[in-house]
Amino acid sequence: MMPAQLTDRQSELLDLFTVAAEHGRPCPTNTTIVKQTSLVSMNMAQRTIAQLIDVGLIELSRSGRDRVVKIAATGKLTTVEIRVPAAPTPIEKRRRRKKTDDAQHLNTSDSKHEKRLQVRQKLFNEGSPLSGLGPQIYPPAVDCQWPLGNGPPFGFCRVATVTGSSYCAEHELVSRSPTRQRVGR
Repeated sequence: MMPAQLTDRQSELLDLFTVAAEHGRPCPTNTTIVKQTSLVSMNMAQRTIAQLIDVGLIELSRSGRDRVVKIAATGKLTTVEIRVPAAPTPIEKRRRRKKTDDAQHLNTSDSKHEKRLQVRQKLFNEGSPLSGLGPQIYPPAVDCQWPLGNGPPFGFCRVATVTGSSYCAEHELVSRSPTRQRVGR
């Protein structure tokens, strides 16, 4: 079933695909094709594959980055390459460890954390003295979100918030004050 006018490059590539299919190996990548054949570029490899498809010697199917070649003469297929995830780099290990440490820190019950929780729960149960709305459906934010500093990077106040607000009692009053001075304008 070999056409009489198959070029040397086409037959070389067909042989490479046939060997891979016979031995149950993954389909060679364009880089591998260039390294193992006389084809000089990946573009030439792609064009030669297209020529083999046009002649009917191979069939090509793709799934994402993977490609499977079926040899028309034998009906055998190349396999899909199984990719094993690389081991994490030292930086990735540190990031994972930091996330774990941060999560464990949030779960610790030190006295300062317990006092904040008690204050928040009291405000939640009694309602905000500023808003007069009574108990809220959702618990308040954990810490005051009032920015400190004159621009990035800046921090936050981080005092326990008033129910129904993103700010502590002091900053809630400042935020609602009509005569509040604006900094930097």
